[in-house]
Amino acid sequence: RILGEYPTSFGDSYHLNIGQGRLIPKHSWDSVWYGINQWMGNKDLDDIDYVLPNAANFGCDLFTDSDLYSSGTESLKGCGGPSHTSPVTMQLPSARYLTGEEQKSVCRLAVRAMANSLKFEPSNSRCYVDDQTIVPSELYPGLFDINGMAVINFDESVPTEKASPAAVANVMTVAAATASDFVVAGAVPQSAAPSESPSFHPSVSFMPSYQPSVSLMPSDQPSDQPSALPSVSSMPSDQPTISLMPTNSPSVGPTVSMKPTASPSISILPTVTQFP
Repeated sequence: RILGEYPTSFGDSYHLNIGQGRLIPKHSWDSVWYGINQWMGNKDLDDIDYVLPNAANFGCDLFTDSDLYSSGTESLKGCGGPSHTSPVTMQLPSARYLTGEEQKSVCRLAVRAMANSLKFEPSNSRCYVDDQTIVPSELYPGLFDINGMAVINFDESVPTEKASPAAVANVMTVAAATASDFVVAGAVPQSAAPSESPSFHPSVSFMPSYQPSVSLMPSDQPSDQPSALPSVSSMPSDQPTISLMPTNSPSVGPTVSMKPTASPSISILPTVTQFP
């Protein structure tokens, strides 16, 4: 049998014909070696990624040992369930496509983020970037927009309602922004713009701690009325040193209570009553 698709034409007008009898294959060598790799006993996903580092860039377009051999037992994790696409755009100083490593990084970020937010194992999803195009950037004149389509697949363990198009689009936006910031060489950071705009216009997110120092003043405002006016709660321990001074003032002024006992030692001198 033939795996994949047999060419529908060998004519010059065929879109996969690049001339001189050469056809662009629709399946990669990785797709074939993936199944051979499993059949030879390498079934751990991390080990497969090590042996076939580019396999991650072909999503579910891979053959398992079950596809290639009658004795095969393995399936392809992360495929067979919901599938969605989401646009990815980055601005670069040169007209170039994202490299294979950059594509994998974008998808790795997306899958991990989705696994965290939607509560499933990262191995239950596969992702790759497809259909890259390059156009001059309107947003950043002099730079180039690199547009692509992220294809995200899930297996049957991830419910369709959980992996919704909206959820996937949100996560993909964040993943592309993070990749622009830290992964794709020379890309314009995307997470800076969203945080500049809301901190310029609605500097509300900044000012509430300034203008309406309400979040601070409630402890000043209600301690302004009942604690600034009656600074009793704070000041009584500072201002009214009265509780200290009364021991200085009444012991210096009214030493009377000491003199009367010193002066009338008379009650001891009239021992005269013993002589007569």
